[in-house]
Amino acid sequence: MSIADWSFLAPARRLAWDFTQARALTGLALPPSYRSFSEQVGPGSVGGLFYVCPPLAVPPGGAALAGHHAHWRANLAEMRAHWREEGVEIGEDEALEQDPAFPPVELDRLFFFGGGHNGELLCWDTARPLPSGEFPIHVIGMRYARIRRVADDLEDFFLAMMRADAIQRALGPGYAPIRATFEPW
Repeated sequence: MSIADWSFLAPARRLAWDFTQARALTGLALPPSYRSFSEQVGPGSVGGLFYVCPPLAVPPGGAALAGHHAHWRANLAEMRAHWREEGVEIGEDEALEQDPAFPPVELDRLFFFGGGHNGELLCWDTARPLPSGEFPIHVIGMRYARIRRVADDLEDFFLAMMRADAIQRALGPGYAPIRATFEPW
């Protein structure tokens, strides 16, 4: 399946986004899978669990990619400060359990682009760009205070979350695989 084929999730739509403006607001070259998802699927809920923020506000004044990132960047900083106050052993400035299968993630280099309806956070590891123009996708599961690398692009992320082993490895044993459904906003 090519990156541009989102038919497993939703009927194709043609949405136009000003990615130049989105890049100016985020300071980031947006990955190809994110761009194709935004153009062909758009904002909404995937599998009843996840959402991907649109590149720009919909409607004007609504939440968009840059605002979502800024919100969660500040929120994560507050959580880390709280963990320190509570005496949580942070090691090298770290209270999230890292994925032992991959190099440690630098939390300050994460870019938050979506999340889950249960408080999960979807983020790109901008410290490790891939030759494809993608960034590795990680999910932060707050319930178990852990971060897991799940996929190299958005399509592979959603396909992985449709498997019990992958979603439970990423988010914990209480999670069932998502269905290939999409509910537009």
